[in-house]
Amino acid sequence: MKGSLFTVLPLPLPSGQPLHLHGLFSVSPDRAQLHNFADRSSQEQEPAKWNEHLLAGLIPAAWSKLLGYFARLYPTVSAFPIWPQSSDDTRNPLRKAPQNLLELIQKDRLALWPTSIGYLAAEDSLLDTGTESTALKEALREAGAPVVYVPQRFRKGAQQLFRDRTLSPRSICQFIKINPHSVRSWSTETKHTILEYLLSEPGFTGYDGLELFPFKDGVYRSIGDYIAFLHMDKFDEDLFGLDDAHNLDLGKLPIAVQNVLRDGCDKSTIHSSIRYRSSQSLRDYLMSTAFKGVPDTEDMIVLGVEPTKYISKIWDWISARRCNILDEYLSGLWLLPLSNGKHRKLRPCSSTSQIYVPPRGEVGDMMRKFDSQSRQKPLPLLLIGPKGLSWKFESIITQDTAVMSGLALKPGNSLVSILQWLHGNSTLIDRATDEDKFNVSRLLESLVSRPVTAEDRKFAAPLLGDLTIFQEISWGGEGISRFV
Repeated sequence: MKGSLFTVLPLPLPSGQPLHLHGLFSVSPDRAQLHNFADRSSQEQEPAKWNEHLLAGLIPAAWSKLLGYFARLYPTVSAFPIWPQSSDDTRNPLRKAPQNLLELIQKDRLALWPTSIGYLAAEDSLLDTGTESTALKEALREAGAPVVYVPQRFRKGAQQLFRDRTLSPRSICQFIKINPHSVRSWSTETKHTILEYLLSEPGFTGYDGLELFPFKDGVYRSIGDYIAFLHMDKFDEDLFGLDDAHNLDLGKLPIAVQNVLRDGCDKSTIHSSIRYRSSQSLRDYLMSTAFKGVPDTEDMIVLGVEPTKYISKIWDWISARRCNILDEYLSGLWLLPLSNGKHRKLRPCSSTSQIYVPPRGEVGDMMRKFDSQSRQKPLPLLLIGPKGLSWKFESIITQDTAVMSGLALKPGNSLVSILQWLHGNSTLIDRATDEDKFNVSRLLESLVSRPVTAEDRKFAAPLLGDLTIFQEISWGGEGISRFV
């Protein structure tokens, strides 16, 4: 090759690159351009081949060495300002320099990608998407995530090189799980920012195992095998305040995260370990707090002062959440306050644990009066009022005969039930004053005047006959009967 074809003098066209390149290029006679394969004025292809060899091989290699030197000298400074610039000018011999450099980096797996933890190869780092906020970038920096923030001019080529190694909630989770305990050293702001990012992908639940969730007891925990409850409202927060180790502290999290968690619970699109309280969790909570240590075989128990205070709150919660009174998880809870100072399970184990519900009005007043005079209370009443179940919940229970039967409750406004209760308290009735006996007979007379089935009439007859509370009572209708 003729020496006259080589020069170290600059071309008249600007390169547009961040640094100067010197080399023995083959230039045209007028020194206006380099020889290339599209040049028809030259009959020889050797000059064009030589230039191509320099541009596609030696120049990218020299450039990569420069970047490698820069990376070692300044490991925390991005070298992108001295990467080759692209050009749309077909006359520019370095228009393919970025592409050539990327191909060399990929081929030799060069660690020339700047991250917050130093320069890495593509297979050891993650490519940004170009949409990351400043807060997220700072959080990822503190977390030590190997993210490469690529200028727009290199993005297309970098995407082809990195392929599926792009920054995403999934890839960040995979990175953190390499050393999950590192989360403990992060600042609170970083934990919250990264948690918000991980929750930003709908349906993604791979964040279990990461200690990013703040709980009411002040500890950050992971979820997965650990249940985390969201408070639906302030009422939830007050009722379940003794289980702060499982209560998420939403107040610490950004509003956006709170909304994602609530929306995810509402639509079941979030990790199954994050949930609202249910009847099952209510039962588990009470069995570990208010009813802790209570034998499950007991139908009636005496609760302490503090557990007793919970009962009205629990009924409020059951009503607010519209739980089925016959729910299997509620059935074993001692939620029915009785006149004997005890609380009974909603569904008793023994058929002898039936309780009577005094109705509103004179009949109920009569039952409560006699009950208050009894020490043994063989047939206790459901305690209704300020110290017991509110009238609102009494109505919920008694309005459905299936519920009454399922809970082994006897309605005080039924002739048979009231007669059974009076019969069970016959000792008190025998000792009652004449005035009280007269009132009982009067009330019974009002009950027997109502329509009664033949079966109930047959059952009631002997019970009426055993009561010594009246001189005479007549029961009209078919087969008029008289009891003395």
